[in-house]
Amino acid sequence: MARPATLGGPRFAVVGNPDNRRVSLFADAVRAAGLPGPRVVAWADVLRERGAEFADDEIVRIDSPGENSEVDRLLRGSLDPTRVEGSARWYAGFTAALRTMRGGIRLDDPGDLAVLFDKRACHSVLEAAGVPVPASPTSGPGGAPVRGWDDVRRLMREHRMHRLFVKLAHGSSASGVLAVESGGGRIKATTSVELAPDGALHNSLRVRRYDSERDIAAMVDALAPDGLHLERWVPKASQQGRAADLRVVVVAGRATHAVVRTSRTPLTNLHLGGSRGDLGAAREAVEAAGARWADVLDVCERAASCFPRTLCVGVDLLPAVGWRRVFVGEVNAFGDLLPRLTGLPGSGAEGQDTYAAQVAAAVRRRTGPALRSSVRSAVHSSTGSALHSPSGSALHSPPRPARSTRTEQEHPMPEPDMNEVVGHHDILLVTLDTLRHDVAVELAAEGRIPNLARHLPGGRWEKRHAPGSFTYASHQAIFAGFLPTPAEPGPHPRLFAASFAGSETTADGTFVYDTPDFVSGLAQVGYHTVCIGGVGFFNQQGPLGTVLPGLFHEAHWEREFGVTSPHSFENQVARAEQVVAQLPVDRRLFLFVNVSALHQPNWFHLPGATREAGDTRETHAAALEYVDRHIGRLFSAASLRRRCFAIVCSDHGTAYGDDGYTGHRLGHESVWTVPYAHFFLDPAGTDLSETDLAEAVR
Repeated sequence: MARPATLGGPRFAVVGNPDNRRVSLFADAVRAAGLPGPRVVAWADVLRERGAEFADDEIVRIDSPGENSEVDRLLRGSLDPTRVEGSARWYAGFTAALRTMRGGIRLDDPGDLAVLFDKRACHSVLEAAGVPVPASPTSGPGGAPVRGWDDVRRLMREHRMHRLFVKLAHGSSASGVLAVESGGGRIKATTSVELAPDGALHNSLRVRRYDSERDIAAMVDALAPDGLHLERWVPKASQQGRAADLRVVVVAGRATHAVVRTSRTPLTNLHLGGSRGDLGAAREAVEAAGARWADVLDVCERAASCFPRTLCVGVDLLPAVGWRRVFVGEVNAFGDLLPRLTGLPGSGAEGQDTYAAQVAAAVRRRTGPALRSSVRSAVHSSTGSALHSPSGSALHSPPRPARSTRTEQEHPMPEPDMNEVVGHHDILLVTLDTLRHDVAVELAAEGRIPNLARHLPGGRWEKRHAPGSFTYASHQAIFAGFLPTPAEPGPHPRLFAASFAGSETTADGTFVYDTPDFVSGLAQVGYHTVCIGGVGFFNQQGPLGTVLPGLFHEAHWEREFGVTSPHSFENQVARAEQVVAQLPVDRRLFLFVNVSALHQPNWFHLPGATREAGDTRETHAAALEYVDRHIGRLFSAASLRRRCFAIVCSDHGTAYGDDGYTGHRLGHESVWTVPYAHFFLDPAGTDLSETDLAEAVR
C-alpha cells in the first residue's frame, strides 16, 4: 500500500475494518476536534497486500481486526468465524501484519501489542512490575506447559487451585474462557463455548455450564494446541447480589474512564449478558472497606505503565470479596469500546468519551503548544469540557506522578530525618552502575521508564555529582556516607555520616555512626546487611573483589548477576526476593543492589544491535528500560515487611564518544553528573490467602 503525500498539520490514520463502529467512533472524535477525518486503512488490504505505508507525520492508530469474517479468514484460515480454535494462527498472522506497517507516528507499539495479546507474557510483565495479579503457574517463559486436560488437573492439584480460569493465551472477548470449579469429587465449568456433537468448539452469546468432566476435558484438549493460560479464580466483590468487576480505560498514563460490570455468572463481559453497575456505589464500597479509590485507579495506571509506548489500554480490574483488595485480570489493547461513557472527575477527560480523550492526548504528545491550544478549543466546544493539558515537550508529555499526595518538588529534594528512619524502616540502596544523567532524564520525560518515574519526586531525577569516576572509588565514598552531591553550591546535609568533629554536612537529620561506614553503622543498631553485587568489584573472586562485599553480613554474586548476562537484573531481583523471604520479620534489613545491566557491554538490550557494532548511548538507554521493566519486583520485595526508605542513584556516568572520550574513570561531565532520587516505599499488597479463598467460596 503506497505511502500518502505529506500535507501540513496533524493528520490521523487508522488501521481497522472500515464498516466497524470502532473506526466510526474514532473518526467522529478526530473530526470533532477540528481535524481532518482520519485516513482509513482496511485490515483486509493490509493482509492481502502484505503491508501498509504511512507518511512520517501521520498519527497512526491500530484498531481491532475483529468482527469481520474476511479478515478473520485471512488471519485464522477458518471459513467459520464462530469457531474458537485457531487463535495461535490468528496471533501469528496479527503480529506478522504489524511488522509490515512502515512509517507514521504510532499510538500502538507492535511490541506492546504482541505482549498484550499473549496472556502468559502479559501476566509475567505485570507481575515483574509489582502489579497485583492472580496467581498463575503458566506465567512467563518459565511457566508450566498445558498440553491438555491432564496438565490442567495436575496443576490444579500442585498449586491447590480448586477454582481457576482456563484462558486461551491469545484469546479476547472471553472467547475460549472456562471458569472451572472442583469439589466433592465433582467438577464443573462455566463458559460461552458451545461444544458441538462433532467436537468442534463455537463462540456463542449464551453462557453455559458443563458438569461432565468428559466434555470439559474435550474442550480443553481441543484448545490446548493454541496455548492456554491458567489463573487462580479470585472471588469477586458483589453489587446487588451479582459478581462485579471494572473496566478502566487508561489514556496516556491516566485512568480516564471506568465502568462497573456485573453478572450472575463468573463472566461479566457485557456482550455475554453482563450489565453496567453503579460506579459510585463501587467507590463507596472501596472507601467503606478502608481502601482509597485513588489507589484503585493507581493500580490500573501501574498496569498501563508496563506498556509505555501504547497510548491507550483497557484494564480489567478484579475487586476481591469485601472491596478491600484488587487484582488486574487482563490488560486489553482494544479495551476502549465504551460508547457514551464520559471521563472520570479529575481525570482531564471530563465530558469526553474514550476516543475524544485519545485524540486530545495524541495531539498533546505530538504537536506544539500553539496547535494544542487550537485543538483544545475545538474539543471544548464539541464536548462541553475543557481539555486537561499537562506541561511537557513538543513531542512527549512527561510521566504523571503517581496518584498519591505527592506533588512536584523543586530540586534538591527534601531530606528526611534519618534518625526517624533508622530503626523503624527497612532501607534499600540501588546503584544503577554507570547510568548517565542525561539518558535517565530523557527516558523519564519520554515516559519510557514508568516504574521508576512513578516514584521519583515530581516524576524527575535530581541532578547530582558523583563522589568518584568509577565503581570502586565511588562506592567506597558512598558507603562512607558520601552519596552523590546536589549539583549546586552547598553545603548539603548528608543522610549518613561517621562521627567527625567539625563536619559541615552533618545536620540534625543525619544518622551519625561511630564506625567507618554506614553499612557497619546500621549493623551496629540491629540491621541485617545484605549485598547483591553486579559488576566485577563485587564478584568476591579475588582480594579486590572482596573489599566492598566484605562490609556486609551477607553478600551474593554469581556470573548471572554480572555485566555479560542479558538477564542480570532479573536474576538479582530473584535473589533479593529470596533474601527477604528468609529473613525473620522482626529483623530490620539494609539491602544494597549494584545493578550491572547498564555497564558495558549493554548492546544486547537493544533489539537489532550487534556485538560488532558495540555499545552506544542508545543501547545504554535500552538497558535502563530493561531495568525499569523489573524494578517493580525489587521495590515490592523491599517493602514487603514494612515501610522502606529507598535510595536509587548512579555511582558514575560513562562517555560514548562525548568530546572524544569513551568510558569512565575520567573527568568529563558525562561521568561526573549522575541521576539521584530517594523516596519511601509503602508496604506492598499481598495476594489472597488460602483462608481468604476458602471463606469467599463458602
